[in-house]
This record gives sequence, C-alpha cells and structure tokens, in this order.
Amino acid sequence: ATLCGEEVKQDYLLTMKRSYSQFVTGKTPLPWLDIKDEKTCIWVWRYLIEKLEVASGKKDTLQFIKPIDNETIYWS
Repeated sequence: ATLCGEEVKQDYLLTMKRSYSQFVTGKTPLPWLDIKDEKTCIWVWRYLIEKLEVASGKKDTLQFIKPIDNETIYWS
C-alpha cells in the first residue's frame, strides 16, 4: 500500500526476503525443531495450544486442526 509508512514497507520487504531465502535454501526457521523428533514436536504443539487458549480465553481454539502424525504436528 502506498499510503503506509516507510517502516511498514521496510518490515514487509524484510519479511519477504526471509521467506524467499527460506524457500531457496529449504532451511527451517526453527533449526532446533526436528521433524523426526516426535516428543519435541508434540511438546511444542501442546505448548502452543495452551498459550493460545490462555491468550484467547477459549478452550479448543484450534479444534479444526488435528495433526495425526509427527509430520503433520511439525507442519501445523
């Protein structure tokens, strides 16, 4: 948008640069999280769900997303 400030435009360009770099290199933005580490993936998913529920004040906020295996947990 041309009506937004310079800082907003710079933030957008930086975000796009990071996204493109990630796409080209194929590197994950979370190098500490391994798709094959089921225990950590499950812990992260549960942590995020808990924090989201606390922030929103609602239970079952992400009921429409139900990862069924380690890979879908990782990508979710």
